[in-house]
Amino acid sequence: MRSNTFLLLTIVLSIISASVLADRLEVLPPTWHRQLKPVAQVDTSPLKADVQKAISQTRSKIDIELAASEPDIGLLAAEYGRLGNLYMAHKLRTSADACYGNAMQLAPDYFPWAYYSAYLAQEEGSMQAALVRFQHAIQLEPNYLPARYRLARVYLDLNRLEEAERVFESLIDEPAFEAAAHNGLGEVMALRQQHDQAVEHYSRALALAPEATQIHYPLALSLRAVGETEQAKQHLKLYSRRELVIEDRLVETLQAFRNAANRHFVSAMTAVLKQDYARAVTEFEAGLEHEPDNTDARISYARALYLAGDRDQARSQLEQIVETTPAESLALFLLALINDETKDSEQATQLYQRVIALDPNHVGANFFLGNHLLKSGDYENAVERYAIVIQQDEKNVPARVFKLVSMLGLGAPDKDLLATAEEIAARAPNFLAITRIQILILALSQDTEVRDGYRAQQLAEQMQKDHPHPVNLELQAITTASAGNFSLATKQMQEAIAQEKRHRENSHSLKRMNDQLSLLENRELPALSWHDEIKHLVPPPTRALTSFRDYPDPKPI
Repeated sequence: MRSNTFLLLTIVLSIISASVLADRLEVLPPTWHRQLKPVAQVDTSPLKADVQKAISQTRSKIDIELAASEPDIGLLAAEYGRLGNLYMAHKLRTSADACYGNAMQLAPDYFPWAYYSAYLAQEEGSMQAALVRFQHAIQLEPNYLPARYRLARVYLDLNRLEEAERVFESLIDEPAFEAAAHNGLGEVMALRQQHDQAVEHYSRALALAPEATQIHYPLALSLRAVGETEQAKQHLKLYSRRELVIEDRLVETLQAFRNAANRHFVSAMTAVLKQDYARAVTEFEAGLEHEPDNTDARISYARALYLAGDRDQARSQLEQIVETTPAESLALFLLALINDETKDSEQATQLYQRVIALDPNHVGANFFLGNHLLKSGDYENAVERYAIVIQQDEKNVPARVFKLVSMLGLGAPDKDLLATAEEIAARAPNFLAITRIQILILALSQDTEVRDGYRAQQLAEQMQKDHPHPVNLELQAITTASAGNFSLATKQMQEAIAQEKRHRENSHSLKRMNDQLSLLENRELPALSWHDEIKHLVPPPTRALTSFRDYPDPKPI
């Protein structure tokens, strides 16, 4: 009797304990019943202590939001997604599936949760569900290539060969997926018994990804099917279980949740994206406690420190990296920016040069070094730096502008100046300073092949019409004279002077206009002089903020 009483008491206490431990994720508040699915608490005792802690902390954050009268829906979705990642990374897939479903319900347009949900279904072997989920994910983000590749694999597993072939074919011209696409097409052709074509695709895949030794086996089977027995034997000898691996940033992030440091780094990068730099600093610090030698993470930590307002500590971290890893070009570049911003031009120049010695085509270092050279009057070397930037990034309009300014200072031929100015105008049609340079070259060049007074006049008239201003009227007067009408040009210049006087009595422009009026009255054109353009178009003081925030990020995981 005593033993039965003890057993009953144990059962009762277990039930009471379970009800006490149940949180709002498992027993949803009534307001969430229709919208969310319960996420039961599962046994995490086999997991490492830090993983158990991460799961517990994330559930606690969700629990608080579910109880709030005005919950933060964005935060709730993010935490459900994060909890899904934690469960998925440790193969607790039923719980992960419920979490991803809730995250998608709360943030239906957020691609990663849809993608992870599809990936989970594929990993579970639920191909019909994976098909529907990948199709939905691709609607949200058509340009994420891993989703297209995984959709093709699902079609293949469902024996829908035409669809699989179509999607694999769409990836052939994508360098990162070319090998995987050929391998997939090899599988399609083998299933169709078109082994001659399968051999072509498998062979191409192996040539592109020789490390993927698993491909040797299906290639050997197709070679045997077309009668190439000896070649088949050779490929079977080379076979091992090293599969072809695709680049998939989201799955790589998911795998990072298996590592304590990486979990903090992922949280830090998420905080950076949300511009919560203080939290990013805290998360990077926690991750670096586990992996103090992770250089990429320390660089990201330095960037977060800078963005959080602690420039001195950011400098200290970067100096530490540069001392221990002298060839780390990104750390050198960011340290150069800090020195540049704090007016230590000599140190900044030396650091930019060190970056370029390591990476001659480094866009940032060449650009900012070019700025220093331009400001110091070393126009020839400045042109060279900006040319490298443009070669690597043809859309970089500031580099094109500063290259043109350097060419002006260098005294480049008018033909080259005009061509460069027109390239900029094509990309930035409303850049009035560049339009002014175009007009002056066309109106005043001594090169008969370049000079075109009538075209200059048309451009100047349009500029004055769109942007009426004494300086633009002055320009119109010069082009009118260039086209041969000095009488009208003189009147236009007189009117420009009168307008300028109403704006500013003793301006530099007013002196220049009076000098030009004297020339026009004598039926003479002013000579080309680029002093004002060089003065007004020099690079502004370096501001490191944009580069620290936006320059291509290292991967801390």
